[in-house]
Amino acid sequence: MHQCFARTLIFSTLLLGIFAGFMCVSASAETLAAKTYYVSTTGSNSNPGTQDSPWATPAYGAKKLKAGDTLIIEAGTYVIADSSAVLKPRSGSSVAAITIEGKSSKGEKPVLAGRGNVRAAIDLSGTKYVKIQGLEITHDSTATGDDLLMKDGVVILGKAASDIILDDLYIHHIDNTGLNIQDVDKIQVTSCRIEYCGNDAASGPAGKSGGWKNVKIESSRLSYSGHYYQGGAGSNRPNKTPDGLFVRASAGPVEVQSCTFEHNYGDGVESYAPNTYIHETILANNICNGIRFWVDNGKAENCLIYGIGDKAPNTGIYAGIMIEGITSGNPRFFLTNVTVDDNQSRQGFMAEFQRYANGWINLTMKNCIFANGGGAVCMYKTVKAKVENSLFLRSGARNQVEYEGVTYTGDQIESGKIGPGNLSRDPKYVKRSWGGVGDYHLQKTSPCIDAGTANGAPDIDLSGTARPQGAGFDMGCYEQKK
Repeated sequence: MHQCFARTLIFSTLLLGIFAGFMCVSASAETLAAKTYYVSTTGSNSNPGTQDSPWATPAYGAKKLKAGDTLIIEAGTYVIADSSAVLKPRSGSSVAAITIEGKSSKGEKPVLAGRGNVRAAIDLSGTKYVKIQGLEITHDSTATGDDLLMKDGVVILGKAASDIILDDLYIHHIDNTGLNIQDVDKIQVTSCRIEYCGNDAASGPAGKSGGWKNVKIESSRLSYSGHYYQGGAGSNRPNKTPDGLFVRASAGPVEVQSCTFEHNYGDGVESYAPNTYIHETILANNICNGIRFWVDNGKAENCLIYGIGDKAPNTGIYAGIMIEGITSGNPRFFLTNVTVDDNQSRQGFMAEFQRYANGWINLTMKNCIFANGGGAVCMYKTVKAKVENSLFLRSGARNQVEYEGVTYTGDQIESGKIGPGNLSRDPKYVKRSWGGVGDYHLQKTSPCIDAGTANGAPDIDLSGTARPQGAGFDMGCYEQKK
């Protein structure tokens, strides 16, 4: 059976750990005593917090919750004007989580609107077993001047948190970071949309107790970082290249599945955490790198990377994929069924491996496509590479790949000089794009169809289509349907 890098083995502990607390059916004293409370814009904090007599402010309600309790925030806008209005729930327990849930009305989520440079809308520092879902977090658009400012959406700073679920959150137009997380163990971010942050969509300061551990981000969009800052276009941002996701040195693992990272002023994803696994994910039209790995066991599978530079021709120092193995012990990196489409006018490498770091890395590349860049795929002298059934096309150029200081032509690639089954031809996408929306499915006449290897290939493609569909596995992130 073809496995997607044994994802169930890598993250089974994470998922069981998270959901054991949120889905346990044992009737403990905590679960039996659990209550549901309500907050409404028409309520009063002198009320009992029932549906008929709700509280008025989410922060007040959050403080009242005990393990197993749920707070329903009714539709409307709730202004977070100072630290007293920030939601700071207690911890739940492994059998009775605390839940704060927004109740939408006519498709509109309840809004937590920050102003006056408030630290965040929600502070989960030091908490355990908490679920937040169904809320919109943004700045107070009715404010003027400096009152327009709002730092972060959700923070975990100073004190580590664990067993956290963030689901269906829409965080946007804030001046710092959407999710500002320092130390956390077992967190799941699902179906969230985080965009137009002045800094990264999700990141955090250097960890004090392992940084990010057992993290999964799934079915979410982390985009347009840097496109908003103090109500302007971003020219005054302290961080000139904010990422969609930036993971500082951490214990890991970090899994990113079925996400989109687009139009960020920095990288799509940059990670210093070992065992970072990115799969079934689109990284499009980011100014800097699509993916950048720094430490051991970085894996990308069924990923689509295109629009590098986002129509900015002076971004030659960046690449679709950049790997810099800065840790000792010959760190390993794996690229499988990844599609990278570049633009010749950018004059940058399509991929760069070990350009800036010292020491050896091991690189395994299978069923990948690197096409249409101004620069080649460059593997520097401290790369030990295994390259199979991949395509390299630098249109109109003689040299397609640089490996161990030697350049290789298309003919040499197809003759097996850098590994078996490799090609140097037009992959024939349905529609290429630079700065817009592309369609990187393969045309029926593509040489990539049935040209991949089954060895280590995933059993699905980026869109979930089963592999293989024909006589063999296809190269790239999409499998041609039969």
